[in-house]
Amino acid sequence: MQSRQRANDFLIEHAGKIEEVAGKKDFEIRSVIDLHPIPVRLYYYDLEITSRDLVIFIHGGGWFQGNLETHDYICRKLVKFFRRDVLAIDYRLTPEHVFPVQLNDVLSAYLWSSCELKYERIILAGDSAGGNLCAALCMKLAENEKAQKPHAQILFYPALGNNLEGGSAELFENCPALSKASVLSFITKYTGPHGVYDNMVGNKFVYPILEEDMSVFPTTVVVSASYDILLDSQLEFVNKFRHCRDDIFHTIEDGAVHGFTSYGKYFDDVVDRNLEKIKEFARDRQLR
Repeated sequence: MQSRQRANDFLIEHAGKIEEVAGKKDFEIRSVIDLHPIPVRLYYYDLEITSRDLVIFIHGGGWFQGNLETHDYICRKLVKFFRRDVLAIDYRLTPEHVFPVQLNDVLSAYLWSSCELKYERIILAGDSAGGNLCAALCMKLAENEKAQKPHAQILFYPALGNNLEGGSAELFENCPALSKASVLSFITKYTGPHGVYDNMVGNKFVYPILEEDMSVFPTTVVVSASYDILLDSQLEFVNKFRHCRDDIFHTIEDGAVHGFTSYGKYFDDVVDRNLEKIKEFARDRQLR
């Protein structure tokens, strides 16, 4: 689709400095649902020393755009800062494929990784719609007693809620980085033409803010942008989490817009600063 290609080209054009990694490998994983090939890319921190931990990165883009190239910048940053291998997943997109195809694709990649790659700990990371899929994946894995559970999740300005009225939704409804019209368009494509109006609005796997049992989530990091229509839903999720547990870190980057980790051309120092904060939290919590 032309608008998707333009959006992807824009992200690639505005990415920041590309960090060097020890190596990378592109290959495919088969969906456990329909055997569809799911492209993935494994970034290596060190080819001589096997990493104990794997970061699985799930890209954003409203479930409609984004791919392995659009988020190459942030994946390489994660390798550099956390000194871990990173697996990026190129799940199927809307409107060609609607929920739950995207969730099933990332679930398939996660289950394959935990069984075949033999990492001791898996950390989920994702931005925007990718953060949504991280949270939904944690909820889905909680239903599988035999599955290896994620050690932690890092959510960059995630899409979590189902309320677009008042607060940040009203304040930033015309923000060029992510407008209310764009959010409605993305979610309509994701849930299908009638999904916004039927039981999808109450589906916790579409809107993770609806999850009542916060124990399904691992230790969590939420990185927010101060200029973001989705900010209030992120605050609601963090407060709900803190009401039950204290193993969550939340930071709001003042002056940043939704999507800032994809705009390294302008926000490279901001991205570095937030990754350093996450590293410090991980040290304090003995996650490393």
